[in-house]
Amino acid sequence: MSQTILYYPYINIKNEQWIRNALLYWDNISSIVPYTHYDELSPELLYLKEKEIYNPVYPKNLFDSDFSEDFQRAFIRKLKHYEKSIESKCTMIHKETIKSPELSNWIHHAKIPFELYKFLDDKKYINNLADGWLELDDKIINIYMRTLAEYCIKTSENDMVLGTSNKPSQNEIFEQNHKDIKSTCCELKLIDCFPQPLIDTSLDDIIKFKIQRKDELEAFKEKIKELENNIYKANNIEEIKHHETNFVESWKSCKNDYYKVLKEARIKCVLGNLSTLIALPFAKDALNAIGLNSLTEHIQNGVGLLNVVFNSINYTNIVNSKKYDSGFAYLINASKDKLIKLE
Repeated sequence: MSQTILYYPYINIKNEQWIRNALLYWDNISSIVPYTHYDELSPELLYLKEKEIYNPVYPKNLFDSDFSEDFQRAFIRKLKHYEKSIESKCTMIHKETIKSPELSNWIHHAKIPFELYKFLDDKKYINNLADGWLELDDKIINIYMRTLAEYCIKTSENDMVLGTSNKPSQNEIFEQNHKDIKSTCCELKLIDCFPQPLIDTSLDDIIKFKIQRKDELEAFKEKIKELENNIYKANNIEEIKHHETNFVESWKSCKNDYYKVLKEARIKCVLGNLSTLIALPFAKDALNAIGLNSLTEHIQNGVGLLNVVFNSINYTNIVNSKKYDSGFAYLINASKDKLIKLE
């Protein structure tokens, strides 16, 4: 099955490095677009749409689905939690404080179902602007957009994963939850060894590479998928360490072969970082036995290029359980310490 990476939180992907990474390593790219005739897509997304690689995600499909009411309840629940947090910081607060202009942002009305629009308008949170745009408090828009992204991923018939270019955006979706050990997941971090195309690499060159060197690219991607799947199926810490060791030993050969293919295709790259979140069914018993901190420290005693970290985050109500056996969220970025050009 082809896999789609959903960019969060914007429509257009401003990070040129990110869009090239996503194009190279995923089959399709998506972002949440207000309506079908939206005409402000970036030139890069328009080009990828023509190539049938970029597929817009339209909120109306969610609003018309059986999940619409559940989605709206989830947002209202989060909004009430936000309102309580504001009230706890200031016992007396005026509505205008929550939606002060310097802290506001815009969202198109087509991204909000009518029932929620009415709800927010009744609470005086909405300022109607021209051409269907609405002005709301930035915090409220963030809460809304991350809930929308959650449900777009959860209800998608496609194999869709979350993609971000920075940790705060990922944390907005997958919040920390140390109270529920059932939500413990594993975060794999490949450090300074994940090839990423330079930003001056044309999108067309990357597409040609994917077609002409499909087998070599798939073999490289499969190495990572195999590790994700093995960790998901692991029954204890020892098994994870075993898979970690095997991966490190085979990765060096695999990545060198892949680097050679990139060089032959004249795709210039830098070595950056990839982190992926994976569900961890056995974590409940392990954490009861030794605790989260001990588990993380035990696994991290491995080699430098691969870090295995354990976190408790809210993912069980976001990710479709059928997709647990591989990574469900990815963060890809260049190394800040050293950029290594592949000659």
